Amino acid sequence: MIERVAIIYKHIIRMGPELNFERFRAKLLERKFRESERIIPTPEGPLKEYVMTEPKYLRDVIVVSRKGFVVDSKDLNYALELIALAYDIYENMMRDYVEYVQVDITGIYELIYIMKAAENLPGRIIKDSILNKINVHLGQDVRPLGVAFYRGIPAAPHEFIVVNVSPVLVPFQESSRLKIDITYRGTDSEKAINFIKDMPIFAKKLVEALSA
Repeated sequence: MIERVAIIYKHIIRMGPELNFERFRAKLLERKFRESERIIPTPEGPLKEYVMTEPKYLRDVIVVSRKGFVVDSKDLNYALELIALAYDIYENMMRDYVEYVQVDITGIYELIYIMKAAENLPGRIIKDSILNKINVHLGQDVRPLGVAFYRGIPAAPHEFIVVNVSPVLVPFQESSRLKIDITYRGTDSEKAINFIKDMPIFAKKLVEALSA
């Protein structure tokens, strides 16, 4: 069972016209978002961003700049709502340019999954013979902390997904929580959004496979 999530979804323009982020900001202000402003140093020079806090929970934000937008949320379903809102504004503003703009989509997702004896899971993946070799060479007793997987091709326009799984260790207690860190890269917003929608099923199947 998923206890909590953290969603960071980045839609960044790589090639094409810049986003009119002042208009984007105005559209969010019409929806009662609260704003703050910040300047981020980049290799290309200072980048002005508006951090727009959503009005419902005052917790999640949409960050917008000339380079695109970022959604930062602590709720999967509400993250999807904010992403849909951001794309609605973005596509209405870009209109005829949408098909020609090249973008990079990056998702940074963290899921905390509740399960029994989470700290034992990595040991089921790594062979004892490999651990024994490491212990002999280091002269220390080491244990596996996590496992990592990837799929896809690490180049646009392909999807590339990296998954890191590790127990949330608690001193002198058995861990009952597993942290699943996912980094998603792609260029197709529909595929990226569908991946977020499917994450609960993906996490459940992953844990079941690792526990089998």
